[in-house]
Amino acid sequence: MKRTARLVSLLVVTALLASSATMVFAKDLKLIEGDVSTRPDYVEGELIIRYSGKSTIFDKVKVREKNSLEKIRDLPSNMELVRLPAGLSTSKAREKLAFEQNVMSVQPNFLYYPDAAITNDPYAGIEWGLDNQGQKILGIAGTPDIDIDAPEAWRLMPASADEVVVAVIDTGVDIDHPDLQGSIWMNEAEVNGLKNFDDDGNGYIDDFNGWNFFHRNNDVFTNAKADGHGTHVSGTIAAQTNNGIGVAGVAQNVKIMVLKFIGINGGSTADAILAVKYAKDNGADIANNSWGGGGYDQALKDAIEDFGKPFIAAAGNESLDNDLKAHYPSSYDCSNIISVASVDNTGLMSDFSNYGITSVDVAAPGGYIASTYPGSSYAWMSGTSMAAPHVSGIAALMLGAKTGLTASQVKEIILKSATANRLTSLEGKILTGGLANAEAAVKLAMKAKVK
Repeated sequence: MKRTARLVSLLVVTALLASSATMVFAKDLKLIEGDVSTRPDYVEGELIIRYSGKSTIFDKVKVREKNSLEKIRDLPSNMELVRLPAGLSTSKAREKLAFEQNVMSVQPNFLYYPDAAITNDPYAGIEWGLDNQGQKILGIAGTPDIDIDAPEAWRLMPASADEVVVAVIDTGVDIDHPDLQGSIWMNEAEVNGLKNFDDDGNGYIDDFNGWNFFHRNNDVFTNAKADGHGTHVSGTIAAQTNNGIGVAGVAQNVKIMVLKFIGINGGSTADAILAVKYAKDNGADIANNSWGGGGYDQALKDAIEDFGKPFIAAAGNESLDNDLKAHYPSSYDCSNIISVASVDNTGLMSDFSNYGITSVDVAAPGGYIASTYPGSSYAWMSGTSMAAPHVSGIAALMLGAKTGLTASQVKEIILKSATANRLTSLEGKILTGGLANAEAAVKLAMKAKVK
């Protein structure tokens, strides 16, 4: 790192050490991550049906009655989530419904899980992903400058950087965490409106800071066990800097829109696509998606494409080649998806990280990342879940520095910044062969012509 940048990072170190909050290891998150081998791929007994464009309400009723289906709720793009009758398996129901005249497609209600790799070992050190000066993590000295050059990027940012809204589509977020309170999106129409009334007419009552699609209410934080993952992800993107406590987020021009769709036992396609649609309809500029699972999910793919803004997705933690075995949603061929692998503090690809020379775009710090955790505390976590928010933060810096960049421009610039920051360990493993770089991305963004 450059000598001038080290002064900035030392302020971060001092802030953490001086904080009265504790640095803990998030053992409870093992309950969220669980044993991958025993996770179900979809919600048994539920299906998502997409009807033809000419289908009427009565056509849909006929399909449901003929097949003894119970409608759970409507979904975007002329789709319904339905419950199957007892004794009818998901696979048998799909085969049966495929022959219905007004049915375009039938798919399972896939389940998704946070992409975090958890370990029980304690840690020492601080945010090497922002500024790596060789500090030790688990006794292993880092390689200086294996980071995203965050302090260098901060120096480039204009004083009047545009505010950027990042939708954290994940578990919930502890919006009362002292390091996040100033970084939470507020739906002004609801905050300043009538209680128990849909003031902005968006279909969600009192959605002050986002929405809880898992429980279908406006409470975006349940407890630490359920919502530690989303809280940690949010801190990497937007924890307050130079406030005398805790850690620093990648971007300070950010507000986090909390869209909880994952519970302790995962989250479904139906809730995921509603969350993505909410992000689009309510003005999110970027979506961070540190989760994965299920199979090829056309309904979710359509929702991502319809979102149209940068959709940052974790590449997954199975140590697999995504070119050979796809990981969704990161493996969809949507032009707005940026798929992110993980590296450790020495510059090696994390041993848990998925990869793919055509299906994974860039890498970012994801091993032993310090960030916010519920209850005014902080935790070390590892996973491509932790790598993705570093890239979301870079995208937010870019959009703050240059108004009007398109999703394709954001992706092109982030990939170009990584291509210029190649690591030997990533060659032949991911598309760019490099680590995303905030300084290079912001410089390129400032020079870009708005399309």
